[in-house]
Amino acid sequence: MKNIILSTLVLFVGTLFVQAQDIDAGKTLFKSNCAACHTVGKGKLTGPDLKDVSERVSHKWIAAFVTNSSDVIASGDEYANAIFKEFNKVPMTAHPHLTNDDITNIIGYIDDASVAKAAPVVIVGTGGQVGGNDFSIIN
Repeated sequence: MKNIILSTLVLFVGTLFVQAQDIDAGKTLFKSNCAACHTVGKGKLTGPDLKDVSERVSHKWIAAFVTNSSDVIASGDEYANAIFKEFNKVPMTAHPHLTNDDITNIIGYIDDASVAKAAPVVIVGTGGQVGGNDFSIIN
């Protein structure tokens, strides 16, 4: 029984480790492989805006499409065909050189960039007095 629990724990921790995303690596990969055709939250270019793409399709679907969009389109996938038609029936460039880890990192970057980040708040003193309460908040 103890071995079963230990094995389950090792598998669970191993799965978490494998699914970890390196957002900085994803950003670098995105810039060198995706940014010429895609944005994250800045509108369409040659391809669709990828903001919140993980909410529209699974990571498995994204990996298949990135690796070879033509195969996904040819499979009859409804969403892939809708994108294909919307973008003048031009398939996305295949990226078979990207590993699963690369794609996971790119997705991690896109997910992170999709989240609206609050602007920093700057507090500026106006009274010139240490410990005074004449402060303004600037957004």
